[in-house]
Amino acid sequence: FQLTNISRDVVEDAKRKRVYLPKTWFSPDFPINEILTSHNHHEEKKAIFTAILKLLDLADQYYRSADQGMVYIPPYPRM
Repeated sequence: FQLTNISRDVVEDAKRKRVYLPKTWFSPDFPINEILTSHNHHEEKKAIFTAILKLLDLADQYYRSADQGMVYIPPYPRM
């Protein structure tokens, strides 16, 4: 669930000067610590949005994997 939470809280975290999006998903010159600046260009905003979607896709992969493994957990601990 943590990846989903990170995706949801990008703006809130940026207000607190925290960024949890992987820097490797951006170009080396991308101003990752300036997510909230009003001078971000369209391409920078697009890159941030793309990173959020990529993180959500990764979370979905883990959710699907967890769903497949649920059958191996006894019913009581699943709750």
